[in-house]
Amino acid sequence: MKLASVVFVTLFLLGCGGVNSQAPNPPLVATSKDPVLTRISLSPATASINVGDEQAFLAQALDQYDHPMTGVTFDWSSSDDGANGNAIAMFHGGIATGISAGVMHVTASASGVTSAPAALTVLAPPPTLATVLVTPSQPSVLAGGAQQFSAVGKDQYGNEMSGIAFTWSSANPATATVTEAGLATGVAPGTTAINASAQGVLGNDSVLTVVTPPSVMNSITATPTTPSVRAGTQCSLRSSVSITLRTSGFCVLTVQRVLVVAVPPS
Repeated sequence: MKLASVVFVTLFLLGCGGVNSQAPNPPLVATSKDPVLTRISLSPATASINVGDEQAFLAQALDQYDHPMTGVTFDWSSSDDGANGNAIAMFHGGIATGISAGVMHVTASASGVTSAPAALTVLAPPPTLATVLVTPSQPSVLAGGAQQFSAVGKDQYGNEMSGIAFTWSSANPATATVTEAGLATGVAPGTTAINASAQGVLGNDSVLTVVTPPSVMNSITATPTTPSVRAGTQCSLRSSVSITLRTSGFCVLTVQRVLVVAVPPS
């Protein structure tokens, strides 16, 4: 009787499916969460511009699945706000304008999430000719004489530049002329401005004064040319001095009488 009861219960369980039922398990349903701003990416991550140029940065919002998100409004900031004369760049709305050489960093933020900083390098402008210095500044030269001038070019940073080809000029060629090498020659008494220029930059005027040269004695003549006297007597000779003036031609200056005394031989 006891055995029959055990068999009946076993058959009942098998007939109802029991623990060995082959019915499929219900499928697992994945539940997705709404996209949430998790990260902000900036591009470019690094950039270089010259002073005066612009650089635009682009921000991209990404959710927890690293998928792009749209409709996100970003707040931009930089390590340099451009509020003073030494600012590296002006930055507004993701666009930077270079002001002076240096490095600054920009970020974008939204909904409490801030991007990693992007680096902007503002490059110094290349050297350009800014000033021309002519020396000497106030020389003087004789008419017919020469004076060498020199010129030095400096960039916007005050550094001397090499390889500059200068053009020389004289404001008054009737007073003095100047060659392409900066060599001036006095023509007539007076003053003139000697200058050098290059790449559209005019140098400072150097005032050259041309003066009359001093008189130069170049000969002495005496008359009569072949005098004769007796021993123990005397005669007088009249002499003259020839003076050449480079700008005034030739003139003769009469000087004092020269006394010649004949001495008898001993």
